[in-house]
Amino acid sequence: MNGQNNNLQPRGPLDDAQAWFNSIPFVTRYLFAASMGLSIGAGAGLVNPKLLYLAWPLVYKKFEIWRLVTSFLWHPLEYSYLMLLYFMYNYSWQLETSPQFNGRKADYLFFILFSMAVILPVSVYMTQFILLESLVVSMLYVWSMNNRETEVSFFFGLRFKAMFLPWVYCIFDFLTGAPFPPIPKLIGIFAGHLYYFADTIYPENNNGARLFSTPNFLYQLVGEDPAARGMGGVGGMGNAPQGRGHRLGGANAGGGGGGGWSFTRPRQTAEQERSAGATAAGADAGAGGVRQRTGYNWGESGQRLGTD
Repeated sequence: MNGQNNNLQPRGPLDDAQAWFNSIPFVTRYLFAASMGLSIGAGAGLVNPKLLYLAWPLVYKKFEIWRLVTSFLWHPLEYSYLMLLYFMYNYSWQLETSPQFNGRKADYLFFILFSMAVILPVSVYMTQFILLESLVVSMLYVWSMNNRETEVSFFFGLRFKAMFLPWVYCIFDFLTGAPFPPIPKLIGIFAGHLYYFADTIYPENNNGARLFSTPNFLYQLVGEDPAARGMGGVGGMGNAPQGRGHRLGGANAGGGGGGGWSFTRPRQTAEQERSAGATAAGADAGAGGVRQRTGYNWGESGQRLGTD
């Protein structure tokens, strides 16, 4: 008995943190970690932020091609970044585990890459340098369209259907002093709608015909079988999950309106897993028994990015 008890090691905070991190869906996990790593690293002076934002002339003249990726991950450490982290964590998690993408990491990764490919040229034209907000809003838009009838609540107890969430977010940002029009958010909505149209609206109105499909190399990259392509199905999209609504902020919010948010496992995902577990058990029994501002100042020279 003593030998057995000696083998039982108490769980420490690091073990709990690792278990929480590993519980995050695959693509969301590494997006979340990469964004936090770059942003905190730049904020702590470990990484030069001048190397992270999108500067198109430096991409094609000096071949600083990493900017095409880091501009989607890095954001200055400020309150708006906490909001973006919350939206990424919550809605990317729910979207990746939704009927549209559940168990299909390659398809969700393709959605992220598709959104980035749409956001990049539009952002160059609109002189945007930090693209994380647009990427997060594209996730939020697709989630809201897939759950359009789900009731959500925003600050001060405001309740509405999920289909309006991206637009309420734009209005809220404007009321809190962000520049108008909210260009980064509108770019994200545009990218999300393009994907939603191509992956849902078009197939539903053309007998399932698809405008594109996930490339095979992405399945190989994440170790999935290409035969699983599209198994989530368009038919699973557009049906709002039943159950409780979603709460953003709320009456208990404090300290700038951020209270009431928690970086805990999204409730909808837990319900989906319980439902999936019950279904699997039944089958076994039957078988065998940023707010982005108009500009940023860099360094002592006062070089400004954005509009004058």
